[in-house]
Amino acid sequence: MRQKKIVVLGEAGSGKTELAMNLAAQIVREMKEPLRFLDMDQTKPLLRARDAGDALRAYGVTLTDQPEYADSPLMPYGVNESLADPVLRVVMDVGGSYMGALHTGQFAESVRECGALCLYVINPYRSFSDTTEHIAQTLAAIEWACHLEDLHVVANPYLGPATTAEEYRDGLARLAELLQPLGMQPEYRMVPGFLAEACKPGQRPGEELPAILIDPFLHRVLGYDPAGT
Repeated sequence: MRQKKIVVLGEAGSGKTELAMNLAAQIVREMKEPLRFLDMDQTKPLLRARDAGDALRAYGVTLTDQPEYADSPLMPYGVNESLADPVLRVVMDVGGSYMGALHTGQFAESVRECGALCLYVINPYRSFSDTTEHIAQTLAAIEWACHLEDLHVVANPYLGPATTAEEYRDGLARLAELLQPLGMQPEYRMVPGFLAEACKPGQRPGEELPAILIDPFLHRVLGYDPAGT
C-alpha cells in the first residue's frame, strides 16, 4: 500500500486491530521509513494495540504518547499534526463500533485532506456481519460517527487458530455475496500466516484480492489467540 496514511475501522472483534498492527510492522520493514501508530481506541474492548506496544516498537514502529485517566485511555497527542505531515507514514487504529468511530470524527477533515486510505474490516463469521442487513446497519453507523464515507472493505474470514482453508474460502465467497446488494465488494483480504500456502492468490474466487499476511501479534505477546480483534 503506497498511501502514507492508513485508517483502519471496523466493528469490535472484526480483526481491525490485528490488521492495523500488522500493516504498521510490514510498512516499516519493507519501506524502511518511520511510521507513527495512532491508537484511537477509547472504548476499552477486549484489547487495544498499545497492549502490544513493546512488540510494535521492536519492529521500529513509533507509538504516540497517550495519556490515561483512571485506566481510561484518552486521545493520543499530535493526531492532526501527524496526519498533516507530508513525509510521515501513519497507521490509525480507530476504536471498535460506532462508539469508537465517534471519537475519531473530530479528525475527519484532516483524514480527508491528507488523502488517507480508509480500510473497513469485515469478518463474515461474526454475528454483527452475518447478513447484508447487519453489515449495512453497522457500516452506516460507523460512517455517520466518523464522518468518513470512502471506505475500502477488507475481508477477514477468521474463526480462530483452527480455521481451515475451506472455511476461509467459504467466508470470502460468503462476504462477496453479502456485499453485492449494497453495491460493494471486498478489495483486500487478511490471510492468517498458517493459511498462506493453502490460500495462495488466484486459486479460488476471492483469492485474487490483494492479500495482507497476518502475524498473530496478540497470541505471541499476550499469550492468547485474538480470534480477530
